[in-house]
Amino acid sequence: MKIKVLISNDDKFFTQGLTHLLSHYFNEKDILVDVNETLDANVHYYMAFIGVNNLSQYLYARKMVSTEVIFIIQPEVELILNRPEKGMKILLRNQSVNTLLQQIDEVYLSPQRFSQIRQPLSLTLREKDVLHYYSIGYTNIEIGELLGIHQKTVSAHKIKAMNKLNFKHKGEFRRWLIETHCPQMRGAENLR
Repeated sequence: MKIKVLISNDDKFFTQGLTHLLSHYFNEKDILVDVNETLDANVHYYMAFIGVNNLSQYLYARKMVSTEVIFIIQPEVELILNRPEKGMKILLRNQSVNTLLQQIDEVYLSPQRFSQIRQPLSLTLREKDVLHYYSIGYTNIEIGELLGIHQKTVSAHKIKAMNKLNFKHKGEFRRWLIETHCPQMRGAENLR
């Protein structure tokens, strides 16, 4: 499994350290981490760490990150956000690695959330077929003709698959599908 993480912070040394820590931590759980340092509307993020100086990105990030909590990175001395709103966790620059990992465990690796990472809802055979053809560029009409179903049924299968895979926007879903071109979907054409 691979997750995408946003780290938007001006301190590049801190960002590199956090990147290394997250990569090592999730690697032990057989989860690969891909870190972006700039917010991209076409990317489906699993978690986000935003520096307090970059809070202008916060509202935009809330819509783009498929999680309920975003970590706000702030300096140790001056607590700029002394009462964080719901959905924010404060990450102090000087806190220990163990404290940070404990916060991540509380939010992201609860048994329910971790099982969503490890085993997303399984796709039906028809959803796999639709996604396979969609990933190689077929339109809903063309997929419908190939599978002998109506284009609206094709769209319904695509939307159900998006929901099962935890995608909110069709553009980011299509981009992910084209980039990853999942192996289990590649074999779908041989099943027909």
